[in-house]
Parts: sequence; structure tokens; C-alpha cells
Amino acid sequence: MSTPVGSLPAAIPTVVVTGTYRGPDGRGLAGTVTFSGPGLLTFAASDLFVAGPVVARLDENGHFSVRLPATDAPDMNPSGWSYTVKENLTGVTGSRTFAMLLPKGTGPVDLADIAPADPTTPNYVPVPGPRGEIGPIGPRGAVGPIGPQGLKGDKGDPGAGSVNSVNGMFGPDIIVSASDVKALPISGGTLTGALELKAASGHPLSATGTDGSTMFRVTDAGHAYSNSLRNTFYNIGVGDTGAPFGGGVRVFGLQNASTVPTTNPTNGVIVYSQGGVLRVRQTDGAVVTVTESASLIADWVPLSSVGSFGAAASAGTPVPRMRKIRELGTEIWEFEGALALSSFAAGSTVFAFTLNTSNRPATTRGGTLRSSGNWTVAAQLRSTGAIVLSVPLEAGSGITHIWLDGWRITNPTAT
Repeated sequence: MSTPVGSLPAAIPTVVVTGTYRGPDGRGLAGTVTFSGPGLLTFAASDLFVAGPVVARLDENGHFSVRLPATDAPDMNPSGWSYTVKENLTGVTGSRTFAMLLPKGTGPVDLADIAPADPTTPNYVPVPGPRGEIGPIGPRGAVGPIGPQGLKGDKGDPGAGSVNSVNGMFGPDIIVSASDVKALPISGGTLTGALELKAASGHPLSATGTDGSTMFRVTDAGHAYSNSLRNTFYNIGVGDTGAPFGGGVRVFGLQNASTVPTTNPTNGVIVYSQGGVLRVRQTDGAVVTVTESASLIADWVPLSSVGSFGAAASAGTPVPRMRKIRELGTEIWEFEGALALSSFAAGSTVFAFTLNTSNRPATTRGGTLRSSGNWTVAAQLRSTGAIVLSVPLEAGSGITHIWLDGWRITNPTAT
């Protein structure tokens, strides 16, 4: 039976890998995540070669989902390899590269659950396979012999007196519970009111999870510590109780630094707020101001969807298109692709395209483009939405294409 186009044979086990990347303001990041295996994988039983990396492109929400062959697939040559995962995020420095195993039988895997937290130690990220069956219970051993009874001890000294009562309960035999003496029972119990712990030495408080290894601790230095990989808080604030959460839930709030760091970190970065602006001090001493360097207003769309071509122009290859972005608070319109021209006499002007009313600048804007024959073309985007092109007389009449690549209209709504 043939295999559908765009899929692997059912005999080759696969694993779904997902991931989501967002900026501090919640917007979806752009970019790609590349998964690379050996140069060529051979599946003899399926009569198939598998080669090349898999590039997952982030959608408008910063999300991707991709299905990959398992790293321990049967009848695969070579075997015993791992994927190399490389993150390439637009506008983000320090993208990570790490290794990943995908055993067969593993459910959907999200990179946020397995990627190494410290990008300086990109060890393998094994994804656990299915649990094996429980082995048989071994035979019960024989009961050992009962030891000899010990000698009876001497009678104790009756002492000089006796206890007649405890917390209002009278003898001769007094049995008390933990609550009778204002104590907690060995198992369970509830404390009410303020609690102050002062340890003479060691950590004053430690709590261990049921796995016997995950723990939370208040250290002898007075700070909280946990080795859990899933510490969960509704909000996290750095500063006093006035940390600026802005009414948000599940947010991270930073008060302005009372003392700005001046020493470079040696194994990471320092994040702080100064004057209400987020800053990062790097190991190399550079202080990066985190601002809205570039954000998407409207993604790439073909020109044909936002206007109409003139009589002498049509869509060339690649298809002409535009988008709107914001850089450092300034709106910018970007164009790319090619216009095909059927008639463009040298020294003349042609109305190549007209944008609809929602995509027109407040005033006429200009620029220069390149044409076939490598001539410089003067371009105008008028307030009427018309894209008007002109070439010098020296160009002759052989121009067939005008390339829009690199044409940017900055602050188009300015008057």
C-alpha cells in the first residue's frame, strides 16, 4: 500500500513536538525552531531514506507543532543518535542549541517541559519512554527463629514524689493527647497565629515532597530555596508589597532598583527596572534597554489585496506585497517583490498601482527602486494611494520589471 504524500509510513514511529514563544508583553514571537538529525537515515524495511533538517516556523501566536521520527525507531540506520534543536527567534539574542531524544511511544512533548533551563549547559534532554512491565514477585523467605527472652530488670526507684495532675487532669493514671498539652501530633495538625522559627544552627525550615528529593527550604541565611522545576506562583514581585502588578494575575513585577548594579555578572545576566524601563546588564558589561524595538501592526499581504494595479502593471515574481511594523514607537510601511511592466517608455511616468484608502499616507512620500537593466527608478507613494514610477531617458524602453525590495515609508501618517 502506498504512503500518502507528506507523511511517513506507519511502520516508522513518530513523536509530536510543540512549543510556544512569547515576549514579556505576551505577544507571539516570530522565528523558527530547527530539528536536525544525522545527514541521512535509512529505513530498509520501509524502502525509505529520510534526510535534511525540519524547520518549524512560529505562527502569529508564537506556536509551532511538528511530528518527527522517534530516535529509537526500529530497523533504522544509524541508531543511537539525538536531535540537535536550534532556536532562531527574531529580535532575541542568545538563542539556544541543545540535544533532544525522542523515544517511541512518547506522548506529545512540549519544549518548555524539556529544554535545559541554563543555556550554558546544553546536555541531552531525554524524553522518557513508556514504563516497562513490573517483574514477578520473588519467593518469600523463611521466618527466622525467635530469640531468647531477656533478663528481668531491677525495679526502679519510686522517687521522692509523684505527678498528681496535668493541665487539670488528675491521676493516678493520666493519659494525655497532643492537644491536651498544646502540642502538634506526630502526623498532621494545624497551627493558628503567627509562627517564628529561630534555629541555633542549620536551616530553620525544610519540607520534602513525596518523591523524597524535591524540597522547599528556608535557609540559614534567611532566603527561600527550592530545587523544584515547577515552582508556581500567581504573581512574583521584586520589591516590597507595593510591587507594580497593575491589577494583573500571573505576572512578574519589578520595582525600580534602589541601587542600580554596577558590577558585571560572571555567569548570567542581571534584570532590573530603572525609571520604569526594563534593563538587562550582561556579562560583557553591556546594559540592554528592553523596549518595543519592532512590533507587527499588519503582516505581509499581497498588493492585490489592498489595492489595484494600473493598466501597464501587474504582479511580478516574487509577488509584490507590503506590511506595517512599529520600530521604537514609529510606524513603518515596508514593500518587497516585483512589479511587471508591459509598457514603460524611457523618460515617462507610469501609475503602477493604487492603494485603497486605509493604506494611504498623509502626504506624498518618495524613494528610489531598481529596475531590470539595473536602472535607478524614482518612486512616489502619493496621498491618493498612487504608486508612481519614473525612469531616465537613458534607460530606453526595455524595462520590464521594477523591484520594490527595501522601500520603506517611515511615519506615513505624519502631516
